[in-house]
Amino acid sequence: MALFLQHFSDLLSFQQIVRWLQYQYNVQRSKGGVYSKIADPNDPLTILIARLTGTKLTKPRKLVPHNLWFREPENKAKVDEEYTKQYGKGNGRLKINQYYGIISSLFKQLPLAERNRYAAMAVSEHKQLLQDHEDSLNSPPATDPESRQKYVVIILSTLPISFSL
Repeated sequence: MALFLQHFSDLLSFQQIVRWLQYQYNVQRSKGGVYSKIADPNDPLTILIARLTGTKLTKPRKLVPHNLWFREPENKAKVDEEYTKQYGKGNGRLKINQYYGIISSLFKQLPLAERNRYAAMAVSEHKQLLQDHEDSLNSPPATDPESRQKYVVIILSTLPISFSL
């Protein structure tokens, strides 16, 4: 009877291992295999490919609507004018927290429709940035000689070897 219980417990642990391996296999297959679209920032090959192609491993962040509003030159002039009105010219250095506080307060004074327009612009720009990021990660390698030469220069600049004669 003891021998039967030993074999039974071994069989249960074997089944658990098989079940775990099956789960891991299904997870890898659902992610797209070993070389999935999810970039591992700790993988040396991923880091090398990112350096060679000039892509970033992190996804781009969504822009804040008031920063989009601030990009326009007339709005930048309004913010600069309000900053000098509140804090004076000073020694030429900006206090960045106060500056961004003015940007935010001037943006909040805009009508709701205009704020919503900038929020929609931020969402659409973020979608475009994400699409460009995905395209750069999934694009095939370049075949033209100029791109290849660019990659060779990048590789040589990252190597810790000096070629002094």
